[in-house]
Amino acid sequence: PHSPEAAAEFVSAAESVRALAAGGTVPLVHAGMDSFVGLFAAEEIWSRDLAAELRGGERPAVLDAVTLMRRVTHALASLHGAGLVHGALRPEVIALGEASGLEQPLVADLLGRAARRATLRPVPAAPYDAPEAAAAPAPAPAEDVFACGAILFQCLVGRPPGPEAAHARLSELCPDVPVPLALEDAVRRALAPDPRDRPADIEELETAIARALTDLTAPAGSSARPTELGRYT
Repeated sequence: PHSPEAAAEFVSAAESVRALAAGGTVPLVHAGMDSFVGLFAAEEIWSRDLAAELRGGERPAVLDAVTLMRRVTHALASLHGAGLVHGALRPEVIALGEASGLEQPLVADLLGRAARRATLRPVPAAPYDAPEAAAAPAPAPAEDVFACGAILFQCLVGRPPGPEAAHARLSELCPDVPVPLALEDAVRRALAPDPRDRPADIEELETAIARALTDLTAPAGSSARPTELGRYT
């Protein structure tokens, strides 16, 4: 750590994460400050992650992608409710191990951003980072909202979002995939460059994703409202 205060902040964050034991997160086995190795965090290991699933432009089925991100947003809501922010969400930290999968993902690396802040190591820029992240002294919940939108965009389109993603129509970017209107709206709002234009919190994004999931799973002829699938209703 670059200072005793930074070490104390990291240890405090570790204690909060361990006490929370939020569902949908990889368990934190141990973390703290050691006189020999410095700051450390140990999590349960997993066999694969979402990045491996998406490698080479592979895309999961829309229903799988929406189910996955609903569970990820639910796990993040638990973190945010305890005053914690992930701050470095990317496909590499969404675990799809033997005990999880596309239906039961686990959010990992809960202390990665805290460790980098405490040691003054820069966070490598990625398309999953909100525009304001580089200048922010500490991660904010709006950054996790943006990252969820970026990961969902990649699951649907097959590539990470670029600057145009907040204005692009998913139904045009992936015309071979039926994209419910509720899902397109949720992704576009989550990727807004201005955090004030994004969903107010992760719970609002989770609700929007749940609405899209309802659209995708409603049986034909049911009383559910009409579903927009690209240019079809």
